[in-house]
This record gives sequence, structure tokens and C-alpha cells, in this order.
Amino acid sequence: AHQPAEQGHPALMIGWPRVPLSPRLTNALAIAALFAAGSSGLDYIALPEPSLALTYVEQSMPLDAWGFVLVIAVVGAVVGWVLEFWPGVIVSHMTLAGCYAAFGVGALAAIALEWHGSGWRTGISWICLQGVVHLVLAAAAWRQLDRQRLHL
Repeated sequence: AHQPAEQGHPALMIGWPRVPLSPRLTNALAIAALFAAGSSGLDYIALPEPSLALTYVEQSMPLDAWGFVLVIAVVGAVVGWVLEFWPGVIVSHMTLAGCYAAFGVGALAAIALEWHGSGWRTGISWICLQGVVHLVLAAAAWRQLDRQRLHL
């Protein structure tokens, strides 16, 4: 039988699954993932003109718009974490997860349409690394929100 996470409180078992990460590991993942996302955002903003290497999804909006979405989400996650405003952290990480999932699907679609037998690693990396890490961080923030609501 699955035991409730903290102090036997059953409400903590509702919603997001338990994320058994230590606070130190969660912070390390957040710093690395947010640094990568912020760097990507700034790179999109600074990119002088669209490149042929961009996926269909990246080309669907002006690059600086993608950059601002990423940078604003990073700032939202950092400010939310510092202020312990967990809904902001959750929305920010879900935004980043969605962006990277979209970038990954776009990269995989481009490879599927122009199949040469290779090149799919970027799409898989965006989905499995950035996308999933931001989902895990959103889940960790959700757990913090649950603790805050239940005064644990």
C-alpha cells in the first residue's frame, strides 16, 4: 500500500504524483534548467535573422517572441521560487515544458518529412531533457503549494 507523503495527510496524495527529490537536487535541477532556458531565450532574441536550421514550430512565431516567452517564464519561475509563490512557479515551468515539447515535436516532424536516417536527437533531447525536467520541477512546485495550503 502506498503511504501518504508527509505526516500521513491524505490530501497530499491527490493531484500531482509524489516527486521524491531532495530540495538540494530540485534546486540544482531548477538552476540548470532555468539557465539553459534563459540562455535559449536570449539567443532567440539576439538571433539576427531566421535560420534554415529552425524547425517549423520555431518559425511559427518571430524568434524574439519565442525568446521573450522563454525569458519571461524563467523570470517568473525564479521570482515565484524566491517569493514562494508556487502557482507562478508551476505556470512558468509548464510554459517552458510546453515550449520545449513543441520545439521537440517540430524538430521530429522536420526529420520525418525530410528523412535521412538521422538527426532526431535534437527533438528527443528537447522533449526528454528540457520538457520532462520542467514537468518534474512543476510537480515539485505543486507539492510545495500543497504543503503551503495544508500548513505543513
